[in-house]
Amino acid sequence: FSPGGNSLFRYVITEPFVYLHYLTNFILPLDFSAEWDWAPFVSVLDGRCIAGFLFLAVLVWSMLYSSKFEKWRPVSFGIAWFLIALIPTTFVPLADVMNDHRVFFPYIGLTLALSWMLYLVVWPSLAKVPRPALAVVLLAILCAFAYATYERNEVWRTDESLWKEVTIESPAHGRGQMLYGLIFMGRGSYDTAEYYFAQGLKYWPHYPELYINMAIARSGMGDPAGAEQNYLKAIQLGPADPLV
Repeated sequence: FSPGGNSLFRYVITEPFVYLHYLTNFILPLDFSAEWDWAPFVSVLDGRCIAGFLFLAVLVWSMLYSSKFEKWRPVSFGIAWFLIALIPTTFVPLADVMNDHRVFFPYIGLTLALSWMLYLVVWPSLAKVPRPALAVVLLAILCAFAYATYERNEVWRTDESLWKEVTIESPAHGRGQMLYGLIFMGRGSYDTAEYYFAQGLKYWPHYPELYINMAIARSGMGDPAGAEQNYLKAIQLGPADPLV
């Protein structure tokens, strides 16, 4: 198993800021990508790194403090769930520092924590609002989320629409560029495929699989010398890679 990452230290100091992104996206889900092109932080003095650790400290403090009061313990339990469920992807340096699918399980804890907190803090005030007005507001919120879900499903409807969005939202993600290029290579549009492979290599110059696909594209364009050059580069970069 090769996790794909390099420096464990740089990866770990990046994760608290990733947690912050996960939380903000949970509350206001507006920022999505099938593949993210975030790079690990280089230094703990990076402002984003400092913001991440401050956020983590506040989260841990909230978990411990809320555990002292019986009616707030579901909030404490939910925060603990969120943090514990993220441990497996925090201390293994994966190729991507973040990915939206990693929070499906941790989000169960956030759902519990935030819903119970709203029940304790907001519901007493909402209970005084006339039921018809409250129903209209809640229905409007549900409709907004339903529309957003519909729009998101349009992006995920086909491989082409999905990977096209990745090249726009995360242009520095080499695999995303490659996977979009494969759509065109499957149609025999080798010149367009080569363009996206080249874009991917610009950001991921040490990715053997990209060179393999570039070689296939060059071969399809009638350039056996270029194909061989890329094949050899793939072997050089990934001699133990089963895909090579």
